[in-house]
Amino acid sequence: MSAGEVGLLEYDDCQVSAIRGLRRIFRVAGQRAVESADPASVTRVSTWAMSAADDGPVMVCASGWTPRGW
Repeated sequence: MSAGEVGLLEYDDCQVSAIRGLRRIFRVAGQRAVESADPASVTRVSTWAMSAADDGPVMVCASGWTPRGW
């Protein structure tokens, strides 16, 4: 099954409501694709955040989502 992937980056001073809204839109679209048996339209969504490390900032996955039945 083929899928698209979207990664959203939460950074300092970003509008968290915008991130949550986009995440919700992609989740609903992905679930609809599963329900309509359209695997080319399924989209995985992940949210990333910046974290401090000894070598400098790194991106870490804060959450991920794949549609049920996929």
